[in-house]
Amino acid sequence: MALFTDGNPSTIEDLRSYESSLLEVARTEQIDLDGKLALATAEVGNELASFLLRRPSQDPQAGARRQLGLSTVVVTDAMKRWHTLLTLAMVFSDAYGNQLNERYQAKRDQYGSATGRAKRIAFDYGVGLVATGIPRAGTAVCSSIPGSGAAATYYVSVSWVGEAEGAAAVPTTFDTTAGSDLAVITGAAPSGVTGWNIYVGLAPDTMARQNADPLVLGGQWVLSGSLIAGPTPAEGQAAESWVIETRVSQRG
Repeated sequence: MALFTDGNPSTIEDLRSYESSLLEVARTEQIDLDGKLALATAEVGNELASFLLRRPSQDPQAGARRQLGLSTVVVTDAMKRWHTLLTLAMVFSDAYGNQLNERYQAKRDQYGSATGRAKRIAFDYGVGLVATGIPRAGTAVCSSIPGSGAAATYYVSVSWVGEAEGAAAVPTTFDTTAGSDLAVITGAAPSGVTGWNIYVGLAPDTMARQNADPLVLGGQWVLSGSLIAGPTPAEGQAAESWVIETRVSQRG
């Protein structure tokens, strides 16, 4: 799973799975969907931080939580759904404010109620934590060098490796010409990272890891020969501990 600090938990495509006409609404009402996703992320993040700070007995990193922030929080499916619904509620709130359209008002109220339920479910499920967060890698830096490869279009992603493997970067594409080989490097490694993995394919759904062991930081990987079969791009770290909602029933 990705870390909360890797980026917005959900995407525009996630929003469209609920509202197929969302892009048309955004164009008509001049609503910045990326901006709404970011605003929802900030609001969910504030709720998560408050939730963790109120439960120091459950949080193994309670003493350092203010310094760590949400860098060790794992995005769960429940959390992603909460973020998606909150974003939709914000979008239709803006749309209603622009037009006072009853259809937009109904959508705003519908997603507002669903957001509240999704938030409760997310906290009931629990906030997952990792001991050391390995962030999602930045986009791979591709080039070509003289070689013996054929002309091709490659899909390329990289991931950071430390105590665990972080989520793979958003894939990038690169075209090579006949008589050249694909070469890949990464940007500067964040703290806690000791190596990196490379994923390459001729299509997004055929990308596979091309290295057996983590590659050396600062080094260059070159495709010499054919692509090999390997694991698919990493989705991120699994939670190692959980902070859950607890409710005390009153007697009498």
